[in-house]
Amino acid sequence: AKRMNEDDQRVIRSGQPMFNREEIVATNGDEESRILLTTKVPLFDSEGHVTGIAGMARDITKRKAMEDALRESNRELRKSIDRANKLAWDADAANRSKSEFLANMSHEIRTPMNGVIGMNDLLLSSNLEGEQRHYAEVIDASAKSLLTVIDDILDYSKVEAGKLEIDTVDFNLHVLMGDFAELMAERVGDKQL
Repeated sequence: AKRMNEDDQRVIRSGQPMFNREEIVATNGDEESRILLTTKVPLFDSEGHVTGIAGMARDITKRKAMEDALRESNRELRKSIDRANKLAWDADAANRSKSEFLANMSHEIRTPMNGVIGMNDLLLSSNLEGEQRHYAEVIDASAKSLLTVIDDILDYSKVEAGKLEIDTVDFNLHVLMGDFAELMAERVGDKQL
């Protein structure tokens, strides 16, 4: 009441209106305080002297509560967005690390595998008996299959890096399946399938 009276006196003394002042008003009973948006204007007599004031107040309690709730929601949303951005950045960093690991490991494995293939090629170019040649050919096919797997791992890391190039390669399905069957024949025989 004291502040409201001071506002009234200021309008009367200055002759200047007061627009849209937020005032908290205590209510009777168990209700919470109300928030009013108040406008006060001076009333003048015919000689231009202030003789009083006219005031109007609008209850904006619900609007203020909604504004507060909206501010809190926005604050929570900003926190959630910050957390999501951090998680996305962490996931992206982990993904990059995985891709780098795959690329490095495929290159590290490729080097000794090329040595195995090269030495086996030398063995195949020598005079081998039938059974020895067969084993060397199985080694060659297995090593080349493993090299294909390594290439696939490298391709996977290229896909993630956006650097994959697709090549069209002709192949004979009958020969491919025959090579696969030959590789698996020993395992199948060992298990007596």
